[in-house]
Amino acid sequence: MAYRYLFGPVVSRRPGISPGVGLVPPKTCNFDCVYCECWPTTNITCERRDYFPADQIIAELNDCPGKAPDLDYVTFAGSGESTLHARIGEIIGFLKDRYPPVTGSQC
Repeated sequence: MAYRYLFGPVVSRRPGISPGVGLVPPKTCNFDCVYCECWPTTNITCERRDYFPADQIIAELNDCPGKAPDLDYVTFAGSGESTLHARIGEIIGFLKDRYPPVTGSQC
């Protein structure tokens, strides 16, 4: 399966081996922080909605662990604010039921 919403896994000294999950399009955020490593925000919004289909994200998360090394965490990251996704709670629930601890990161 080619992934559209997952990237990595990335090896990090903090969370270990972690695939990233992008829940919103690039530069979709409710802030435009001057220190953001992702450069200026191009889509400033507070709208919570299904930016990407939660079912497809969950399908990718269900497929990933069998094809990756042992995972330490799953990280919501990317280049936008993941908590803007209206069904993030459902996605987190899926992960908590089946896989490693869940952590969060902006950008």
